[in-house]
Amino acid sequence: MKKKKYNYNNHYNNYNYNDDFINTGVIAFKRKLDKKACKKIIQAIRKKYKFGKHMFKTEKEFNQNTSAIAVNPAVKSNNFALKLNLDFIEKNKYIKKNLKELLGKKYKIMLKKFVVQMPEHWIPLWVKNKIKNVINPNLNKYILPEYQQLTYFRGVDFHQDLIEHKMEKVKFITFYIYLNKISKNNSPLNIIERSFEPGAQKFPHPLKKLKNNKVLYMNKVFKRRILTGDTGHFFMWSCLNLHGAGENNSKIPRISLRYKIRSNSFKSKTNLIDKLFEKISGPKFLKKARTDVSEKNFREIKFRQKNESILLGQA
Repeated sequence: MKKKKYNYNNHYNNYNYNDDFINTGVIAFKRKLDKKACKKIIQAIRKKYKFGKHMFKTEKEFNQNTSAIAVNPAVKSNNFALKLNLDFIEKNKYIKKNLKELLGKKYKIMLKKFVVQMPEHWIPLWVKNKIKNVINPNLNKYILPEYQQLTYFRGVDFHQDLIEHKMEKVKFITFYIYLNKISKNNSPLNIIERSFEPGAQKFPHPLKKLKNNKVLYMNKVFKRRILTGDTGHFFMWSCLNLHGAGENNSKIPRISLRYKIRSNSFKSKTNLIDKLFEKISGPKFLKKARTDVSEKNFREIKFRQKNESILLGQA
Protein backbone atom coordinates (compact mmCIF):
# COMPACT_ATOMS: atom_id res chain seq x y z
CA MET A 1 0.00 0.00 0.00
CA LYS A 2 1.41 3.37 -1.00
CA LYS A 3 2.16 5.60 1.95
CA LYS A 4 0.22 8.85 1.90
CA LYS A 5 2.46 11.91 1.64
CA TYR A 6 2.23 14.23 4.62
CA ASN A 7 0.92 17.69 3.78
CA TYR A 8 3.16 20.13 5.62
CA ASN A 9 1.14 23.13 4.44
CA ASN A 10 -1.93 21.81 6.24
CA HIS A 11 0.17 21.25 9.35
CA TYR A 12 1.43 24.85 9.34
CA ASN A 13 -2.01 26.29 8.58
CA ASN A 14 -3.74 24.33 11.35
CA TYR A 15 -1.02 24.44 14.01
CA ASN A 16 -2.16 26.06 17.24
CA TYR A 17 0.40 28.56 18.50
CA ASN A 18 -1.36 29.32 21.79
CA ASP A 19 0.97 27.22 23.94
CA ASP A 20 4.03 28.68 22.20
CA PHE A 21 2.97 32.19 23.16
CA ILE A 22 1.89 31.45 26.74
CA ASN A 23 5.02 29.41 27.49
CA THR A 24 7.71 31.41 25.66
CA GLY A 25 6.10 34.76 24.78
CA VAL A 26 7.09 34.24 21.13
CA ILE A 27 5.39 32.93 18.00
CA ALA A 28 7.51 32.19 14.92
CA PHE A 29 4.88 31.46 12.29
CA LYS A 30 5.64 28.90 9.60
CA ARG A 31 3.18 30.46 7.19
CA LYS A 32 4.47 33.38 5.09
CA LEU A 33 2.83 36.48 3.71
CA ASP A 34 2.50 36.87 -0.03
CA LYS A 35 6.07 37.19 -1.34
CA LYS A 36 5.11 39.32 -4.35
CA ALA A 37 3.29 41.81 -2.13
CA CYS A 38 6.30 42.01 0.20
CA LYS A 39 8.62 42.61 -2.75
CA LYS A 40 6.35 45.43 -3.96
CA ILE A 41 6.86 47.14 -0.61
CA ILE A 42 10.62 46.79 -0.94
CA GLN A 43 10.43 48.23 -4.46
CA ALA A 44 8.38 51.20 -3.22
CA ILE A 45 10.90 51.88 -0.44
CA ARG A 46 13.90 51.62 -2.77
CA LYS A 47 12.24 53.83 -5.38
CA LYS A 48 11.52 56.50 -2.79
CA TYR A 49 14.80 56.43 -0.86
CA LYS A 50 17.63 55.14 -3.10
CA PHE A 51 19.56 53.42 -0.32
CA GLY A 52 23.33 53.77 0.04
CA LYS A 53 26.17 55.55 1.81
CA HIS A 54 24.85 58.92 0.62
CA MET A 55 21.96 58.72 3.12
CA PHE A 56 24.24 59.88 5.93
CA LYS A 57 25.03 63.46 6.85
CA THR A 58 28.64 64.51 6.53
CA GLU A 59 30.54 64.97 9.77
CA LYS A 60 30.55 68.72 9.13
CA GLU A 61 26.76 68.80 8.66
CA PHE A 62 26.27 66.84 11.88
CA ASN A 63 28.62 69.05 13.88
CA GLN A 64 26.70 72.14 12.81
CA ASN A 65 23.83 70.88 14.97
CA THR A 66 25.19 68.47 17.57
CA SER A 67 22.05 68.97 19.69
CA ALA A 68 19.94 67.12 17.09
CA ILE A 69 18.12 64.07 18.40
CA ALA A 70 16.98 61.03 16.44
CA VAL A 71 13.85 61.80 14.40
CA ASN A 72 11.86 58.60 14.01
CA PRO A 73 8.60 57.71 12.27
CA ALA A 74 5.65 58.75 14.44
CA VAL A 75 2.14 57.35 14.82
CA LYS A 76 0.55 59.91 12.51
CA SER A 77 3.41 61.72 10.74
CA ASN A 78 6.88 61.42 9.21
CA ASN A 79 6.15 57.76 8.53
CA PHE A 80 6.41 56.08 5.13
CA ALA A 81 4.39 53.07 6.33
CA LEU A 82 1.32 55.34 6.52
CA LYS A 83 1.57 56.06 2.80
CA LEU A 84 1.32 52.47 1.59
CA ASN A 85 -1.65 50.13 1.23
CA LEU A 86 -0.94 47.32 3.70
CA ASP A 87 -4.33 45.59 3.48
CA PHE A 88 -2.71 42.31 2.46
CA ILE A 89 -1.35 42.28 6.01
CA GLU A 90 -3.90 44.15 8.11
CA LYS A 91 -6.95 42.47 6.53
CA ASN A 92 -5.37 39.03 6.28
CA LYS A 93 -7.87 36.61 7.87
CA TYR A 94 -5.21 34.34 9.35
CA ILE A 95 -3.36 37.25 10.98
CA LYS A 96 -6.58 38.79 12.29
CA LYS A 97 -7.58 35.44 13.79
CA ASN A 98 -4.29 35.17 15.68
CA LEU A 99 -4.39 38.79 16.84
CA LYS A 100 -7.91 38.29 18.24
CA GLU A 101 -6.77 35.21 20.15
CA LEU A 102 -3.76 37.06 21.55
CA LEU A 103 -5.33 40.43 22.31
CA GLY A 104 -9.11 40.21 21.99
CA LYS A 105 -11.54 41.28 19.29
CA LYS A 106 -11.00 45.01 19.82
CA TYR A 107 -7.24 45.07 19.38
CA LYS A 108 -5.73 48.35 18.21
CA ILE A 109 -2.69 49.14 16.05
CA MET A 110 -0.59 51.59 18.06
CA LEU A 111 2.24 52.05 15.56
CA LYS A 112 3.55 50.69 12.27
CA LYS A 113 6.89 51.61 10.75
CA PHE A 114 9.73 50.29 8.64
CA VAL A 115 12.94 49.28 10.39
CA VAL A 116 16.24 49.11 8.50
CA GLN A 117 19.38 47.42 9.81
CA MET A 118 22.13 49.18 7.87
CA PRO A 119 24.98 47.18 6.28
CA GLU A 120 28.29 47.87 8.00
CA HIS A 121 29.97 49.06 4.80
CA TRP A 122 27.41 51.86 4.39
CA ILE A 123 28.07 53.43 7.78
CA PRO A 124 30.75 56.17 7.71
CA LEU A 125 33.76 55.68 9.97
CA TRP A 126 33.07 58.95 11.81
CA VAL A 127 29.57 57.66 12.71
CA LYS A 128 30.99 54.33 13.90
CA ASN A 129 33.40 56.24 16.14
CA LYS A 130 30.54 58.35 17.52
CA ILE A 131 28.38 55.36 18.42
CA LYS A 132 30.97 52.71 19.33
CA ASN A 133 30.11 52.98 23.04
CA VAL A 134 26.44 53.87 22.66
CA ILE A 135 24.28 51.13 24.14
CA ASN A 136 21.34 51.44 21.75
CA PRO A 137 22.63 53.00 18.48
CA ASN A 138 19.66 54.45 16.62
CA LEU A 139 21.18 56.00 13.49
CA ASN A 140 18.42 58.44 12.57
CA LYS A 141 20.13 61.58 13.87
CA TYR A 142 23.04 60.84 11.51
CA ILE A 143 20.71 60.31 8.53
CA LEU A 144 19.69 63.14 6.20
CA PRO A 145 16.17 64.48 6.98
CA GLU A 146 14.66 63.32 3.68
CA TYR A 147 15.32 59.67 4.68
CA GLN A 148 13.98 59.85 8.24
CA GLN A 149 10.55 58.38 7.51
CA LEU A 150 12.09 55.00 8.33
CA THR A 151 14.04 53.92 11.44
CA TYR A 152 17.69 52.91 11.00
CA PHE A 153 19.88 50.89 13.34
CA ARG A 154 23.37 49.48 13.60
CA GLY A 155 22.22 46.49 15.61
CA VAL A 156 20.20 46.91 18.79
CA ASP A 157 20.81 45.49 22.25
CA PHE A 158 18.34 43.28 24.08
CA HIS A 159 15.37 45.33 25.24
CA GLN A 160 11.66 45.09 26.02
CA ASP A 161 9.30 47.01 23.76
CA LEU A 162 7.60 48.30 26.90
CA ILE A 163 10.60 50.67 27.06
CA GLU A 164 8.51 53.08 24.94
CA HIS A 165 5.63 53.16 27.46
CA LYS A 166 6.92 54.37 30.82
CA MET A 167 4.22 54.68 33.51
CA GLU A 168 1.64 53.26 31.11
CA LYS A 169 -0.42 50.19 31.97
CA VAL A 170 -0.70 48.49 28.61
CA LYS A 171 -0.63 44.97 27.20
CA PHE A 172 0.63 44.70 23.64
CA ILE A 173 2.53 42.54 21.21
CA THR A 174 5.03 43.31 18.50
CA PHE A 175 4.15 41.94 15.07
CA TYR A 176 7.30 41.82 12.93
CA ILE A 177 7.57 41.00 9.23
CA TYR A 178 10.74 40.26 7.26
CA LEU A 179 10.47 41.92 3.85
CA ASN A 180 13.66 40.33 2.53
CA LYS A 181 15.40 37.03 3.22
CA ILE A 182 17.25 37.06 6.54
CA SER A 183 20.20 34.79 7.34
CA LYS A 184 22.53 34.79 10.34
CA ASN A 185 24.75 37.25 8.46
CA ASN A 186 22.32 40.12 7.98
CA SER A 187 21.10 40.98 11.46
CA PRO A 188 18.42 38.42 12.32
CA LEU A 189 16.28 39.02 15.37
CA ASN A 190 17.51 37.41 18.57
CA ILE A 191 14.77 36.80 21.12
CA ILE A 192 14.94 35.36 24.61
CA GLU A 193 12.18 32.89 25.32
CA ARG A 194 10.29 33.27 28.63
CA SER A 195 12.15 36.50 29.43
CA PHE A 196 8.80 38.15 30.19
CA GLU A 197 8.67 36.20 33.48
CA PRO A 198 10.68 38.67 35.65
CA GLY A 199 8.37 41.44 34.43
CA ALA A 200 9.03 45.02 33.33
CA GLN A 201 12.69 45.98 33.90
CA LYS A 202 14.82 49.05 33.15
CA PHE A 203 17.06 49.12 30.07
CA PRO A 204 19.91 48.15 29.69
CA HIS A 205 19.37 44.64 31.00
CA PRO A 206 21.85 42.58 33.05
CA LEU A 207 22.52 39.64 30.75
CA LYS A 208 25.33 37.13 30.84
CA LYS A 209 26.16 34.79 27.95
CA LEU A 210 26.19 31.07 28.76
CA LYS A 211 26.85 28.01 26.61
CA ASN A 212 24.41 26.50 24.09
CA ASN A 213 22.48 29.69 23.33
CA LYS A 214 21.56 30.22 26.97
CA VAL A 215 21.70 33.50 28.90
CA LEU A 216 21.57 34.35 32.58
CA TYR A 217 19.04 37.09 33.33
CA MET A 218 17.64 38.13 36.72
CA ASN A 219 19.19 35.01 38.31
CA LYS A 220 17.39 32.66 35.93
CA VAL A 221 18.57 30.81 32.82
CA PHE A 222 16.73 31.47 29.56
CA LYS A 223 17.10 30.31 25.97
CA ARG A 224 18.11 32.67 23.17
CA ARG A 225 16.50 32.00 19.79
CA ILE A 226 17.76 33.36 16.47
CA LEU A 227 14.95 34.17 14.04
CA THR A 228 16.12 33.72 10.47
CA GLY A 229 13.53 33.60 7.71
CA ASP A 230 12.46 34.12 4.13
CA THR A 231 10.67 37.08 2.58
CA GLY A 232 7.22 37.26 4.20
CA HIS A 233 8.03 35.35 7.37
CA PHE A 234 6.46 36.98 10.41
CA PHE A 235 6.69 36.82 14.18
CA MET A 236 4.78 37.99 17.24
CA TRP A 237 6.09 38.45 20.76
CA SER A 238 4.98 40.03 24.03
CA CYS A 239 5.93 43.56 25.02
CA LEU A 240 8.06 42.07 27.84
CA ASN A 241 10.18 39.61 25.84
CA LEU A 242 13.82 40.67 25.50
CA HIS A 243 14.97 40.87 21.89
CA GLY A 244 17.67 42.51 19.82
CA ALA A 245 19.80 42.16 16.70
CA GLY A 246 23.49 42.14 15.85
CA GLU A 247 25.28 44.21 13.25
CA ASN A 248 24.48 43.62 9.58
CA ASN A 249 27.58 42.14 7.92
CA SER A 250 25.90 41.45 4.58
CA LYS A 251 25.90 43.68 1.50
CA ILE A 252 22.22 44.59 1.69
CA PRO A 253 20.00 46.26 4.33
CA ARG A 254 17.65 44.15 6.43
CA ILE A 255 14.24 45.75 5.86
CA SER A 256 11.34 44.85 8.12
CA LEU A 257 7.88 46.12 8.98
CA ARG A 258 7.15 46.49 12.67
CA TYR A 259 3.70 46.81 14.26
CA LYS A 260 2.84 47.47 17.89
CA ILE A 261 -0.68 46.18 18.59
CA ARG A 262 -2.43 46.50 21.94
CA SER A 263 -5.20 44.81 23.85
CA ASN A 264 -8.29 46.92 24.46
CA SER A 265 -8.04 46.53 28.23
CA PHE A 266 -5.19 46.15 30.73
CA LYS A 267 -7.65 44.49 33.14
CA SER A 268 -8.99 41.82 30.79
CA LYS A 269 -8.41 38.17 31.76
CA THR A 270 -9.66 36.10 28.85
CA ASN A 271 -7.06 36.59 26.10
CA LEU A 272 -3.74 34.82 25.60
CA ILE A 273 -1.76 37.89 26.60
CA ASP A 274 -3.72 37.96 29.86
CA LYS A 275 -2.71 34.37 30.58
CA LEU A 276 0.91 35.29 29.83
CA PHE A 277 0.72 38.28 32.20
CA GLU A 278 -0.53 35.95 34.95
CA LYS A 279 2.85 34.17 34.82
CA ILE A 280 4.83 37.36 35.47
CA SER A 281 6.51 37.44 38.87
CA GLY A 282 7.70 41.04 38.74
CA PRO A 283 6.25 44.47 37.87
CA LYS A 284 3.89 44.74 34.90
CA PHE A 285 4.64 48.32 33.92
CA LEU A 286 7.67 50.62 34.05
CA LYS A 287 8.11 53.50 36.48
CA LYS A 288 11.52 54.22 34.93
CA ALA A 289 12.27 52.96 31.41
CA ARG A 290 16.02 53.31 30.94
CA THR A 291 19.26 54.43 32.53
CA ASP A 292 21.44 54.84 29.42
CA VAL A 293 19.84 58.14 28.36
CA SER A 294 18.16 61.09 29.99
CA GLU A 295 14.42 60.49 29.87
CA LYS A 296 13.93 64.24 29.41
CA ASN A 297 15.95 64.79 26.24
CA PHE A 298 17.29 61.28 25.34
CA ARG A 299 20.94 62.36 25.58
CA GLU A 300 23.35 59.51 26.33
CA ILE A 301 24.42 59.47 30.00
CA LYS A 302 25.67 55.88 30.28
CA PHE A 303 27.94 54.13 27.80
CA ARG A 304 28.95 50.61 26.87
CA GLN A 305 31.78 49.10 28.84
CA LYS A 306 35.00 48.13 27.05
CA ASN A 307 34.77 44.86 25.07
CA GLU A 308 31.01 44.63 25.64
CA SER A 309 29.18 43.35 22.56
CA ILE A 310 26.50 45.29 20.70
CA LEU A 311 24.31 42.25 21.36
CA LEU A 312 25.03 40.44 24.61
CA GLY A 313 25.02 36.73 23.98
CA GLN A 314 25.76 37.19 20.28
CA ALA A 315 27.33 34.06 18.76
